[in-house]
Amino acid sequence: MKTKAAVFLERHPPDDGDDIELNESGEVNLPPLIPPGRFEVQFLKAEKRGFYKRQKLFLRFQIISPGPHHGLQVYLVCDVTKRKHWHPSSKFLQTWVLAAGKKPDRMDRMSTKVFKGKVFLAEIRTVTKNAQGWERPVELQYSVIKGLIRRLTN
Repeated sequence: MKTKAAVFLERHPPDDGDDIELNESGEVNLPPLIPPGRFEVQFLKAEKRGFYKRQKLFLRFQIISPGPHHGLQVYLVCDVTKRKHWHPSSKFLQTWVLAAGKKPDRMDRMSTKVFKGKVFLAEIRTVTKNAQGWERPVELQYSVIKGLIRRLTN
């Protein structure tokens, strides 16, 4: 007895002449893949975007450590709270306090301007799994900032 898949393929044989290009530019837009470790980074900008029905804050930095990765851009992703204030264990609040050198005056008004012009020591990690927890192919792995360790400039 044939499987449903075999019967389907008999009735609908693949047509090699009708391949469809889904991405006409031919580019895959991935952040760079660099070896895990600690790098000096300088803040560039912040972006707030929807991501899987949640808001995320992307803090973009440029690697300024000398070496082959100098000039590459990496980002730190923080969850955006739905509450009126940030939880003390939130990645954004901890990163903000590190950048500002103090606790915020108001937990509901924290500007990303505290990062402007500052240099940090950052821990870089490789993203090896997708949103479902499955291993990514090596060709689709990329690097992100795991966290900022310390501020290097005022």
